[in-house]
Amino acid sequence: MLKTIRSLTALALCALALQAPASAKVHIVDPSGGSAWIEIQYALNVAVDGDTILVRSGMYQAFDIVGKAVTIVGDTGASVVVAGGIKVRDLQLGENMVLRNLTLIGDQQSALLRENGLRVEDCLGAVRVEGCSIFGSVGFGFSGGSELPGRPGVFASVARDLSFHDCVIVGGKGAASWTGGPYSAGGHGAEVAGSVVSFHACQ
Repeated sequence: MLKTIRSLTALALCALALQAPASAKVHIVDPSGGSAWIEIQYALNVAVDGDTILVRSGMYQAFDIVGKAVTIVGDTGASVVVAGGIKVRDLQLGENMVLRNLTLIGDQQSALLRENGLRVEDCLGAVRVEGCSIFGSVGFGFSGGSELPGRPGVFASVARDLSFHDCVIVGGKGAASWTGGPYSAGGHGAEVAGSVVSFHACQ
């Protein structure tokens, strides 16, 4: 089994090497401690434009990508879950960023603006999302009788070139009422404002 895992990782690294510039680096993230980084954000902090972050199976904290043209990819056969989702912003015109083979889950109870699996704002460059599963936060209720609705899986504002390929995008379920009334509304798959977004073979 260990040999198989190493072989899959090697195949992923070879594929990435063919795509990346010669000067680009690959940063490996492994929550078990088998690499220099145990969280994606830590590797992202040292990555520069053109670098790739290769992520092994595990549950990871939410993170932000601010003005970096990087590729973040789950290892071949890996299950990579980001609780609280990803925020992408300030990618400049002519730059490209890729997210691949990740599961992104929003959580509106954890922190401000973490209710979407993926939130993309103020990006003039190209953001490509490939083979990802993206879920909005489920709604939740308060003891006083007020319920928050489920949230969109994706939120995009002023994203000029955002595309999804072979992705599953699901809004969060509504919340049950504390007073016995109907559930709150569920979230849309995607909420888009002032953006150019395309979907290819997505559900």
